Amino acid sequence: RNVFCHPMQPCSVESVRVGAIIEEALEKLSFLASITPDIVAHRDELSQTVGDEITRILAQQRTLESRYEELVGQRLALKAMSNKRYKENQD
Repeated sequence: RNVFCHPMQPCSVESVRVGAIIEEALEKLSFLASITPDIVAHRDELSQTVGDEITRILAQQRTLESRYEELVGQRLALKAMSNKRYKENQD
């Protein structure tokens, strides 16, 4: 610390640093303020896109579940036929 600075007052170098930091912070805040409306405007569009994707995936899931039920039913029918033929051959 400079010997000529009063302990409660910043030196001129420190004042310049503080001023530069505040100026940089204001520039960053200004940038954020400029992009915020753009983000807000696209939020609804993004939300709609995500919602559409979720709806599509759920519909696909229902289709796959139905197909699975059909295949399980076919498997049971084939097993029953196979068991019936096995029993017929045993007799």
